[in-house]
Amino acid sequence: MPQSNGTVLVVDDVADARELLSTILTLGGYEVVEAATGYEALRRVEESPDLVVLDVHLPDMDGFEVCRRIKTDPRTATMPVVQVSAIFSRTQDRVQGLEGGADAYLTKPFEPDLLVATVNALMRLRVTERQLSQSNRALRLQSDLTAALVDASSTAEVMPQLLQTIADALGAEVAELWRLEAGMLMRDGAWYDPILGNAAALDQATEGLRIPQGAGLAGRAWATANVESVTDLSGRLTPERAEVIRTLGLRTATVVPIVTHDAVVGALVLFHLKPGRLRDDLLNLATEVGGRIGLFIERARNAEALRRAEEQLRQSQKMEAVGRLAGGIAHDFNNLLTVIGGHAQMLVDDLPADSWARREAEVIAAATDRAATLTAGLLAFSRKQVAYPRVLDLAEVIRSMTGLLRRIVGEDIRVTVQAEPGLGRVRADAGHIDQIVMNLSLNARDAMPDGGRLTFELANADAASVSVAATLPPGQYVVLVVRDEGVGMDAETRARVFEPFFTTKPVGKGTGLGLATVYGLVKQSGGEIQLESEPGKGTALRIFLPRIDAPLETPVPLSAAPPLPRGTETLLLVEDEEAVRQLAVTVLTKLGYSVLEAPDAATAIGVFEEYRGPLDLLVTDVILPGLSGPRLAERLRAIRPALRVLFVSGYTEEELDRAKAPTADTAFLAKPYTAASLAHKVRDVLDA
Repeated sequence: MPQSNGTVLVVDDVADARELLSTILTLGGYEVVEAATGYEALRRVEESPDLVVLDVHLPDMDGFEVCRRIKTDPRTATMPVVQVSAIFSRTQDRVQGLEGGADAYLTKPFEPDLLVATVNALMRLRVTERQLSQSNRALRLQSDLTAALVDASSTAEVMPQLLQTIADALGAEVAELWRLEAGMLMRDGAWYDPILGNAAALDQATEGLRIPQGAGLAGRAWATANVESVTDLSGRLTPERAEVIRTLGLRTATVVPIVTHDAVVGALVLFHLKPGRLRDDLLNLATEVGGRIGLFIERARNAEALRRAEEQLRQSQKMEAVGRLAGGIAHDFNNLLTVIGGHAQMLVDDLPADSWARREAEVIAAATDRAATLTAGLLAFSRKQVAYPRVLDLAEVIRSMTGLLRRIVGEDIRVTVQAEPGLGRVRADAGHIDQIVMNLSLNARDAMPDGGRLTFELANADAASVSVAATLPPGQYVVLVVRDEGVGMDAETRARVFEPFFTTKPVGKGTGLGLATVYGLVKQSGGEIQLESEPGKGTALRIFLPRIDAPLETPVPLSAAPPLPRGTETLLLVEDEEAVRQLAVTVLTKLGYSVLEAPDAATAIGVFEEYRGPLDLLVTDVILPGLSGPRLAERLRAIRPALRVLFVSGYTEEELDRAKAPTADTAFLAKPYTAASLAHKVRDVLDA
């Protein structure tokens, strides 16, 4: 038996001689294909036989010319050629044949064993050369791939060089990389050999194409996870590309799945002009290439995930720092606004209705209210408003607002609410949800000056299955997607959109607190917000709120507040801001109360210990120099358990938590407050 088998092309114009040669080689263990002319031989050579036995005397061109053409074609230059002849048997004929590229020259007649032995020797040499070539090719390809991939952070960055390197190594005229995204394969890049004609037509046929599992060559690689040499493209191509591929003359293909952690994440598709099956050594090399690309893709994905996590951390730290600043500013403003607004309101109450001074005081009071809205926005951004959460059906809350929203956004904007059946419940402050929906609707309106659609989509989601999973604790969520068809945002705008006071609107047209407020309220509710937007493609904001399994909580309706209730009780007022303290003393004294005052807890304790009469109510700021308001209340209640307490603060929720401040069940009045709100709150606590 021969030491190696393979395919031999026998070329002879004499049928009997051709049959004899074929018989000898078949008995020697070789598969034989035949050709009768030089041109037919050159066509059959394109099918990649392992060796050619070539008669020199041929009717259309001699064997010397056939051999020369085989050896000068880069695709077939290494193919062994054994020339045989009965006519050209002189020494100079053999010299001409060997110098023309033949690997052996036999003169007829010769012994069959000599032919088989010659073919065996050349095949052994060819196997050795292939192995060496394969090793060199693999080393060169590994070196080229390493050079291309080592410093790259994404496939897009090195795509042309990567695909050309692979195509050159595997003898392809077209190389395509397909990646799996959202359950479909999409082409990530392509390289074309310059010898191809209208390669741009293949780009046009592929644009926007998404391939499911099993469809086309890339889909087949996804389905089988096997490297495959495809010698017949008929029925294997997607309809969109089949005609273009045939027009380009591409005849065969090599399909390489890209695998990471035993999962197919993409496919490498190579097209060849040359017919025939890709050799096993090249298929093995293709398998190695697929593995290397898979490792690179995995590394790139891990690097991208790390980059996103770091960016999210930096953004979170920046927003936290800005939030702390905003909260501190809001506190100081609240104290100032309490004084300004309180005195303005007292002026309004004391002055005649037709007085110009009263009208000026009313302007001051109105401006104070607007300023209070701004500080509320700052507190919302910094996630430090005092919240009163309850169990809500988010869809019902939004549906109840649609009438108002339609009036606000205008008739040219269509508002729709789409909720998934079985939508879960959330625990949140209903007022905060209203504020979120209102702010997002106003932003959408401004982004759609010519009208469009504003859609609220609600669905259940698992933290493990959403793209913001890295920033969400594990668990179930309700996701609200607010989507518009507006002008969209560029990358620079997206990077700053949640910053307070950042706005793209003209001066005087916006405060820059709309999305900052939304951001803070979502975070305060234990959720996450994600922005998706491109210029000209609209905006989608996804809000994730923790889903809870609890019955709905119906709010208790509030009764109409009576006008400025009065009283005769004795109060102890503790407030470190003198202007605020004096305003409160003035208001409460006018309403008939006896007021003891103190600027801090230590003074308050001294006043409390010296006062022997009845004390009905402690009104104290939460954050005080030294001992906090809640601690002061504990000390005084230990002596007088019946003492009622009203906490007041313009500080943020975080500061209140640190001071062990009141909960939603404790009497609390937020700054800035008005004379009316102070009067009603004091009376409510005393009458409770």
